[in-house]
Amino acid sequence: METTEHTVGAGGIVRREQPRWIARGKRPRTWLYVALAGLVLTGCDVALGAYRGWDDPVVVGLGAAGVATAAIGALTALTLAAFAGDPSPSSVVQRGTAILAVWLVVAAVAAGAVTYAATSGLPFGDSRRAPNASVASPAQTTSVPAVSDVPGADQRLTLRGNLTIDGKPLDAQFLGARVIDNGLLAACQFAIPPVKGGRYEIIVMADAESPGCGTPGAQVVLWTSVGDGIIYAHETFTWPASARASTNFDATFSSADPSGAGGVATEFKGHIVRPDGTLAGGGSVVDAYVGDTLCGTATVHRNDPEAWFTLLVAGPDVPGCAKGGTITFEADGAQVPETELNDLSGGRAGRELRLTIP
Repeated sequence: METTEHTVGAGGIVRREQPRWIARGKRPRTWLYVALAGLVLTGCDVALGAYRGWDDPVVVGLGAAGVATAAIGALTALTLAAFAGDPSPSSVVQRGTAILAVWLVVAAVAAGAVTYAATSGLPFGDSRRAPNASVASPAQTTSVPAVSDVPGADQRLTLRGNLTIDGKPLDAQFLGARVIDNGLLAACQFAIPPVKGGRYEIIVMADAESPGCGTPGAQVVLWTSVGDGIIYAHETFTWPASARASTNFDATFSSADPSGAGGVATEFKGHIVRPDGTLAGGGSVVDAYVGDTLCGTATVHRNDPEAWFTLLVAGPDVPGCAKGGTITFEADGAQVPETELNDLSGGRAGRELRLTIP
């Protein structure tokens, strides 16, 4: 045990024992170790984010914990060091004022960061957004258009049936659909519903509504989220020659073969930004090229108020869409300055892409 001295009466001294952890908690060095631990935690978060994606909830929470731990440790160490050595009353006031100012500045910076993330349209954890100027809200209304107002909506296909994974009924929070047509791939689910007890129902958009989606003879592949990754069904559904409202389709997933029939693509998630800073509304189209070859098409979702699109760029399964090739983009028919590499990196969320119309 460590002790501290307290003077009592006329010169009498009493030694009062104090728990070691309390005594150490009053040392600046201890809090510097806490700050160092926060920096280590932040470094681990950066590595985890590169592996799992910046929009992963674990990455978001770990990053916030690391930054908060480092800041609190450093500020507490600074506070204890400032008041060490029995300062005079005048020194206490001066040092206290300086320390208070530092704490207030850090609090203001933290509040500003949270406010920016909440108002800029940036989901917490999805920090792949380009660092250029912030954009205004989408120009379109946030309400979902009526089916009768959406071109091609009457050609949607509804699939329902039973899903299993490793021979057992699938329970999943998310289910999506990818359409593969002559090697080109597109994300074509109208929404991402859950799966309960193996039973599912999902709406898949047609090409008339979302270019690159369902056309006669194209293959529909279901996908779901398992653990930290995406897994694809082994079976595919052939898009019918004529529009059909709904049909039954059973499929199986295997944790030993997560790629299933899903194909390989470079995956992006992003926005189209107009010259006035607004986001292009639902129905805007993005085309991706390697050289003169069309390698992917996506449509800004009409039922998403944040105006996201999901773009899948094909690889060598489509002649001309070479792995390692430079991808150029057109947004609503206009060439944009941004380029990317066709590295065929899949991913849970896809790399973030912001296309700016000149």
